[in-house]
Amino acid sequence: MASDDRARHDLYDDLGRVLSPESVETLMDHLPPADWSDVARPRDVEHLGAVLRSEIDQLAAELRGEMAELRGDLRVDMAHLATELRGEMAELRTDLRGEMAELRTDLRGEMAELRSELRGEMAELRTELRVAMAGLSTEFSHQLVVQTRWFVGALTAMTGVLVGLVIALR
Repeated sequence: MASDDRARHDLYDDLGRVLSPESVETLMDHLPPADWSDVARPRDVEHLGAVLRSEIDQLAAELRGEMAELRGDLRVDMAHLATELRGEMAELRTDLRGEMAELRTDLRGEMAELRSELRGEMAELRTELRVAMAGLSTEFSHQLVVQTRWFVGALTAMTGVLVGLVIALR
């Protein structure tokens, strides 16, 4: 016999004429909320538990399989990336060595050029110093001759004065 909300309400009212409101509430709480066909029996619960456990075990096995597959894919991807990275690093190393060799060659060329320029400038400076020294030597010789002539002239004049004094004093 199906029980609906109207029939439960009628039962509640009928019991309320015979029992106290607290007793009616307690009795109504112990009655199932719907038809007895909606109430689960222990074997129904056990069967449902077994079905759920089976589904959970199946899902867990599928999940483990998918995780193993993903783990394998990840390892392959990581190995591939590691290989690519090693190749790129080798390429960069080769490029860097080439650039360093080119820089070394450029620096050696520039240093040789600077050395050559410096030697040229030093030769020019040496020549300028020799010319300047020759000019100073010529100027010194000329001044020495001039001073010597002056000194000889001054001595001659003094000798003439002394001779004149000697003759005048005699």
